[in-house]
Amino acid sequence: MTRMLARFEKWLRVAAVVGVLATGCGEGANTPTGGFSLLAIGDAGAPRADAVDYARMLAVTQAMATEDEARGATAVLMLGDNFYPDGLQRSTIVSQIRANLIRPFCRFVATDGARYPEVSLPCSDGRRPLPLFAVLGNHDYRAPESPRLQREVVSEFVSNWQMPRGLARGHDFPSGVSLILFDSESIIAGADLAPLVTALRDSAGPFRILVGHRPMATGGSAVASTEFTAYRHSLRRAIADADVAVQLFVSGHEHRLSLMTMSAPDPGLHLISGSGSNRRKNRAEDPGILEDFEALGFARIDLVDTGSATRLQVSLYRVHRYGWIRRLVDRWLAARWSVDAAGRVREEFD
Repeated sequence: MTRMLARFEKWLRVAAVVGVLATGCGEGANTPTGGFSLLAIGDAGAPRADAVDYARMLAVTQAMATEDEARGATAVLMLGDNFYPDGLQRSTIVSQIRANLIRPFCRFVATDGARYPEVSLPCSDGRRPLPLFAVLGNHDYRAPESPRLQREVVSEFVSNWQMPRGLARGHDFPSGVSLILFDSESIIAGADLAPLVTALRDSAGPFRILVGHRPMATGGSAVASTEFTAYRHSLRRAIADADVAVQLFVSGHEHRLSLMTMSAPDPGLHLISGSGSNRRKNRAEDPGILEDFEALGFARIDLVDTGSATRLQVSLYRVHRYGWIRRLVDRWLAARWSVDAAGRVREEFD
């Protein structure tokens, strides 16, 4: 029996390597234009007390660091639930920032913050600080002080941490991509949409990426809730009032890697990258689903020239939950789709 198990494990190792070689691992089958790329991870705030999920989070962020070393990114997107289970708390702020930002994202963290010495840790990944664009998730609201601490205090420790102080904030990149971050929890609570409309309207484009914690394309369950229906209606109204084209919507919240297509005037492509520390099955039936993985991982977004048009290209990278497989390969490309300026979606994965 022991010999049979050993043979079976050897077969699994070989199959894993063959599978990775067949699908690719971190390859760059595109031509970047303007040097714009994002690494997107959501729901990655596993606490140190949760040994299993914390180890998984470290595996995903290590794979992101390796991906950045292979093909440098422009920025990192953190899609909410940055600090489980109850958000960031003043009494534990130093230990939480050290555990959930400094250690896992050490490659990307700037070290010149006024309070950085309080959270400093050695980093073996080779430092390359990038803007850390972050939004709040539902767990980030559980502790009353958490939203304000994340909006106003985290940057004292990590100077490149950027989170909207209000409902929404836009960032225009020279490459022609505008990133619009918004607080989905405030919209669910009935916030005035005017700041989001303004951020969308003022964005330069022509490519726009709308980023929030909660998905717009699916409510996460087989039957859409009244809360989700109202939330999606609010987002549609904000986009319509701004009268601009949004090509890509990016969210976390659902603990999986998914790509969905939506019909105009909604964003053409919808990314869920919410498996930064845990994963679960899809509970929603959405006819627009293109790819769906119950897997740990992250996403990469590139502005590319595919030969016929400039497009936003979204790549899903899986990270295996078993450590012995991660020792063979830390990440592999699972799917790749793109959307052009007119919202047309196509598959790019060979």
